Amino acid sequence: MITYKCSRGHVFDEGEMVRDTYLEGEGTRYRYLCPECGTEDFEEAYTCSRCRFFFREDELEYHLCEKCRDELYDEVVENLSKYQGDEREYLRHRFDEREGAFA
Repeated sequence: MITYKCSRGHVFDEGEMVRDTYLEGEGTRYRYLCPECGTEDFEEAYTCSRCRFFFREDELEYHLCEKCRDELYDEVVENLSKYQGDEREYLRHRFDEREGAFA
């Protein structure tokens, strides 16, 4: 099942969207709407790999939402502060120079 998120932040599954029928010319047309607010402005949603909440694709970087990216950065900076001098230089070299260091 596909999950969607509308421009107003509502998250819903494919089966929950509202199908609106209307006449256009001599034919019948359909449009699909958010079940919460009725907007047509929605797109497929993806989960953040850290917090597991749903976001639009443009709200994620490296499968992480902004809040989780900020938290992760803060955690790394906090942990790096306990290393000084040669240890810090070694870590800088190790993670800057080695491809796939975090793989």
